Amino acid sequence: MGPKDDYIGTNLAPALSKAMNVGICAPSSWRLQALPKITFPVYRTSAKVTGTLSTSELSYASADHKEGVYLFRLYPPRTSPGGAARRVQSVVQTGENYAINVLKGRGLPADMAPLGPSRSDGVWGLAVADMITTGYASRSTGMEAFVGAAVIAPYGTQASPGAQDGSIAAGVTGDYAVVVTIVYGPVSAKLWAGPHDLGLQIFSSWSLLNYG
Repeated sequence: MGPKDDYIGTNLAPALSKAMNVGICAPSSWRLQALPKITFPVYRTSAKVTGTLSTSELSYASADHKEGVYLFRLYPPRTSPGGAARRVQSVVQTGENYAINVLKGRGLPADMAPLGPSRSDGVWGLAVADMITTGYASRSTGMEAFVGAAVIAPYGTQASPGAQDGSIAAGVTGDYAVVVTIVYGPVSAKLWAGPHDLGLQIFSSWSLLNYG
């Protein structure tokens, strides 16, 4: 995507992660951000690991760091601790919550909180399933964020974990990962102005790199 493709002339450019097999469009003035090291627990254990989410997180931001976008590709547990299959919507919500919690206090304000319940949305089309969108805001900083999360599963998810595992084995395009996109900026910023605001253009430009 570039200036010639943007009918209202916001000069968007590709922001891609080959390791994650995902991409998005962002203003050409925004720059790729280095990922900090974080420490987090290993699921179902007391162990912790430290490192960057280099194959799970992509971040672009404006020069003043007041506006930007995060893109995550995550693999939340698809079964409960007791082994029961979790609903797809629950897995998607877990992915969104994880991404927000990882960013609180380092990429997003610590008091970032949802403005209301998550809502179903089909803005990304057939590349995903069970998509939800949520608005977030920080009272202390005046920052807002528009957040979307969905399962990467073209044409809908399959009924059972076994069927999903078979799909994963066949290829990584629709491997039932949860993708999370977070576009953020000040409440009064031009990012949110107009019926086709820049924030929504960035948000809706998410795609798998090999999804046609």
